[in-house]
Amino acid sequence: MPNYKNTLRRILENYFSILGSKRDDVLISKFSTQEEREICRSLLSWANDGSHTLPEDLFIEAPDETITKFLEVFKNIFSHTENIGHYNMMMGIGEEITYEIAV
Repeated sequence: MPNYKNTLRRILENYFSILGSKRDDVLISKFSTQEEREICRSLLSWANDGSHTLPEDLFIEAPDETITKFLEVFKNIFSHTENIGHYNMMMGIGEEITYEIAV
């Protein structure tokens, strides 16, 4: 499975923190249950872990089930902040876009 850690961190950081001025606590608060908030907090911690340090020789990746859950929460962050349209567009979900070329 690909290494999603840095990719997710960069998307969340740029889209929500820098462009959207939303801190992690705002994103976490969008989830309705304590379990969902803890998973969201875990995703944010996991994605940020080691982001500003030099990589070490030891590489540890989360289990596939954990990454699958993180990807679900990642999508839900966009949904709960009313940005699911942007998520769908960037993921290529939805209607196929056709382009007309003027002749």
